[in-house]
Amino acid sequence: MTVVDPLTVRIGLKNVFSPFLAIISDRAGYIVSPEARAKHGKDYTRNPVGTGPFQFVEWIKDDHATFKRFDGYWDKELPYLDQVVYRPIPDLTVAVTEVKTGNVDFLRRVDPKDVDDVKATRNLEYLEGQGVGYQGFWVNTAKGPLANRALREAVSLAIDRESLLAVAYFATGEIAHGPVPPSSWAYDAGYPAAKRDLAQAKAKLAEGGQPNGFPMAMKVANTPQGQKITQLVQAQLKEIGVDAQIQTLEFGALLKAGEQNDFDLMSLGWSGRIDPDGNIQPIFGTTGAFNYGKYTNTDVDRMIAQGREATGQPERKRIYQDLQKKLTEDVAYVFTWFEPTAYAVGDYVKEFEATPDGLMRFKSTWLNKS
Repeated sequence: MTVVDPLTVRIGLKNVFSPFLAIISDRAGYIVSPEARAKHGKDYTRNPVGTGPFQFVEWIKDDHATFKRFDGYWDKELPYLDQVVYRPIPDLTVAVTEVKTGNVDFLRRVDPKDVDDVKATRNLEYLEGQGVGYQGFWVNTAKGPLANRALREAVSLAIDRESLLAVAYFATGEIAHGPVPPSSWAYDAGYPAAKRDLAQAKAKLAEGGQPNGFPMAMKVANTPQGQKITQLVQAQLKEIGVDAQIQTLEFGALLKAGEQNDFDLMSLGWSGRIDPDGNIQPIFGTTGAFNYGKYTNTDVDRMIAQGREATGQPERKRIYQDLQKKLTEDVAYVFTWFEPTAYAVGDYVKEFEATPDGLMRFKSTWLNKS
């Protein structure tokens, strides 16, 4: 790294790495104050200093976090708001009531079951955009029954994604057919989502040496939507003789189970990254930081490296579309849903732009409550 002038830094890389610009424009690239980092140490995240349009004021755990307008922001005309207060409301039903009654102005996530209600509420607006992530099931490819490829193919073939979209996701978003979402330049619109085929699923069970089915554990976070999804999948798998026992965990415990490779099937999504490499390498690369299923495939590792080294977008697009086919054929993960970014806001909230990464950027937002 070389400082060119007070507002410019030059970064030299040892190797060609095409995802670099996308990474430094995402969370990993946020600018922090070295002085504040040194001063606060491990408590830095509770005393953040950045370069954004709002300045940190206070954070009261489990109650609120307050930010005020930063007069030293580089764009002197922005932001328009004097203050932004974030409140955690774990129960999404309560959260919808709060925005409907005007106690909050902006809701950063809308449960699919509440979308029609929000749309029908006179003083609210529903904002939706395509996301960058995906939802589905982590598959343990290292141990247990799903280490057998034929058996995990059987599981994938038995799941009715159209039913999940209609019943669990209330027809919001889209059926997922891989790790590259519709918002991405690498998306393959012609690649079909997996279709339910019970006859083929039973044939795969026989191929995997379990013609009458098998038992397995399916872990999920203790949320209403998570429960509904796993109960639907449990019933669908039962039709081919697979006995999926649901184990409900607190979200932190679910992540720990993933880190420890302690699951057969785990209902957990990926929030997504701007570049397709960020939706693939961390989860499916042999050395990926979030490769909970211990998936390893030398061809996949080679293609990931090619995608990082290629400099032309058309070439990279072809690589990621080929990767998608390889991962879905291998059932490295059971893809079910491309989740949209969804917000409920008071109709007086102006100039908020929904972006695929789902982050809330209020620098140009203003309120018209007159």
